[in-house]
Amino acid sequence: MTDGHSWDERAASGLSGPELCAYASRLIGSDPRLVLWGGGNSSVKTVSHGERVVWVKGSGADMKTIGPEGFSPLKLDALDALRSRSSMSDDEMLAAQSAALASERAPRPSIETLLHAWTPATHVYHTHADDVAGFTCAPKSRARTRKAFGADVLWVPYVRPGFDLSKRVAEAITRRPKAWGLVLDKHGALTWGDTAREAYERMITLSREAGRDVRLPGDRPELSEKPARLVGSHAQRRTAARRIAGWLQGDLAKPSVVRWCGAPEVLRFLARPEAAALTQRGPFTMEHALHTKARPLVWRGGSKEDLSKAVAAFKRRHQAYRAAYAPKAPAVDPSPRVLLVPGIGLFAAGRDSKAALVTEEIYRHTIEVIARVSSFTRYSPLGLKALAGVEFWELEMRKIKGLAPIRSSVPAGAR
Repeated sequence: MTDGHSWDERAASGLSGPELCAYASRLIGSDPRLVLWGGGNSSVKTVSHGERVVWVKGSGADMKTIGPEGFSPLKLDALDALRSRSSMSDDEMLAAQSAALASERAPRPSIETLLHAWTPATHVYHTHADDVAGFTCAPKSRARTRKAFGADVLWVPYVRPGFDLSKRVAEAITRRPKAWGLVLDKHGALTWGDTAREAYERMITLSREAGRDVRLPGDRPELSEKPARLVGSHAQRRTAARRIAGWLQGDLAKPSVVRWCGAPEVLRFLARPEAAALTQRGPFTMEHALHTKARPLVWRGGSKEDLSKAVAAFKRRHQAYRAAYAPKAPAVDPSPRVLLVPGIGLFAAGRDSKAALVTEEIYRHTIEVIARVSSFTRYSPLGLKALAGVEFWELEMRKIKGLAPIRSSVPAGAR
């Protein structure tokens, strides 16, 4: 983590409750290696008129710009009473959260509200940090977490966000009350503290330390060590990208903005012989599939007709994937959101310029994580069956629908 995002006691002075939580959240959100575009969440617990309240980031709110109005106040006693339940459906959980709201004007609470309510600390932060993915998307992630942090950073196996995950996290913290952080396998990180600064600095520490490779016996790299040589000039790639972007727009099921990224790190990764297969395993955190889909389309190049055939085949595979793992989910646009073309770069599609930008930035981070993990061990993200449980989950899909567009569009070939 960089010093440019460090805590400023003068800026935080005089802030409390959701104002202070918003300040800390913006610090976290300012670093894309921690959270991207509406990902992650944060909370603070207060007492108002004798009533305990937990202020939780509203669903889909962006941590890099959030203000105090972006938090939902909920009655903590009402949420604590739910811990005695052995199970709870999503609908029941949402109804209970709505009933616990302390304001009718509050934004919709995060689906991870109970995770924050049941973590026994005043300040709680949750991220999808790139560096933590080096643990969560590697084999034996529990052993790596223990080796790096000892017993004071906990590890919880993957469970889809909601009631069950919140129960597991609360039980893990109860068993180890001295813990200050937690790694959620195939998901992200959680830290907490009595003060906002303490919880924030613990998140920075956890992410920074996770950035150091923790190798275990048996680790073998999947990615070839020989650096790939780039062929052709940026101008040549840009010209080809404009042509391909136009072709792709014509093959997508809905009108879309398409962005191109020809950054050197993207090109070097795509030039590796193992890259195509690695990308088909999925993103490093399940929420990113909402923006990028579970897998990108990798195309080796050719004619406009060749691309059309590749896109049509992708649509059939995506429809089969949904039918196999989420048959009751409503039909969605099966078109690719990410197209990877070795030698040319990354193409990101979205319903508007912001959606395309979000997809591009998320997949650039995905490439960085895949390259890092596979440089020393096997890249092992969440399996497709569990991933479908989030990609087609109505509660999460609402975040995509809630993305506000930006005014200016960025044409293909802008980078």
